[in-house]
Amino acid sequence: MKTIMSIVAVASLALAAGTLVSCGGKKDAAAQGDNGKKRVITIASSTGPNPWITVDDNGNSGGYDIDVIRLVFEQLPQYEPKFVVTEFASIFTGLDSGMYQLGVNHLGYNRARAEKYLFSYPYDYGGSGIVVRKDSPIKSVFDFGGHSTLATPASFNADAYENWNAAHPDNPINIIYADESEYDLQVSNRQIDFFFFTKYALDKKVESSGLQDLVVLNVPHEEYARFANKEDAPSGLYYVFPKGEEKLQEEFDAVLLKLVEEGSLRKLRKDYFNITEAEETLSAEFLREQKAKIAADVAKAYDK
Repeated sequence: MKTIMSIVAVASLALAAGTLVSCGGKKDAAAQGDNGKKRVITIASSTGPNPWITVDDNGNSGGYDIDVIRLVFEQLPQYEPKFVVTEFASIFTGLDSGMYQLGVNHLGYNRARAEKYLFSYPYDYGGSGIVVRKDSPIKSVFDFGGHSTLATPASFNADAYENWNAAHPDNPINIIYADESEYDLQVSNRQIDFFFFTKYALDKKVESSGLQDLVVLNVPHEEYARFANKEDAPSGLYYVFPKGEEKLQEEFDAVLLKLVEEGSLRKLRKDYFNITEAEETLSAEFLREQKAKIAADVAKAYDK
């Protein structure tokens, strides 16, 4: 009888151990995805602006924005990034529907987006500039009133222009909502009067266009912040995630911060934009400051 009871006890222990191993295996698999496979993260962008986003002849995504994402996911082996190219507006409809888990398109912060999406740490920050004709009366952002420009709906710039118009109904900016890709030609042809963007992108665009009648004016950040009435607004470029992807966003942010701290992003920015050590503004402190500004701005929205 004792022998039989011992056999039963041993069998029970073995079964329990097997159950524990099985449960542990399921837990590990769940962490990676169904059946232990990597979870595919679909990342949507449009075709520009260059050099932040590029698409080659085979439809493969590239550019600074995309290379930063690749660096991050190299350190997140539980995920498999999948890049897709779509129209700008479709990035957000895809995030809303769950088709995409991450959106990228040289995106600045604005409150309307923050009420719907999660923002990463900023991954890029550079000076701003204005493309104008050499004979233009525009010398600063405070000269925009009474002049025309292009903007993408719901963009940071569109928001700033609309705020200006609300405060200056007697001297509004003529905002033309359209594709911004040919802004250099449209400024040259006098179809619009100016275009505001990141300065080193404007420099590159004007140089490559060969248009000799254009000039790029430098805009200090503080000046544009006063113009847009956004002194406390977050600066830089961001990736966006749909709400419900908090875990992915937190993991992504942790790696992004690490890349900044260890200097990997500094090297990439030097390769793309020739930013020197003295000119570099993307620091861990800057990332944390902008995230705090986002949190404060979102809190204001909910207080209303």
